[in-house]
Amino acid sequence: MRTAAQDLQKRPHARPETIAHREKVAATVEQLQREIAAKGSNTRLRSETTVRKMMRGIAALVARTHT
Repeated sequence: MRTAAQDLQKRPHARPETIAHREKVAATVEQLQREIAAKGSNTRLRSETTVRKMMRGIAALVARTHT
């Protein structure tokens, strides 16, 4: 996932609220990844691709519900 700074480099004329939204989504995804990692051995192992797809879906859901 791209950081807000990387996104700003790619889109230098992006609106401030767009950058803020991307930062919020990135923070939410990071928090969810930490929570999943904390559970670690208590959950069955999944492929990294499956976890990434799940995180993208969760991030999209969070973005829709918080805007």
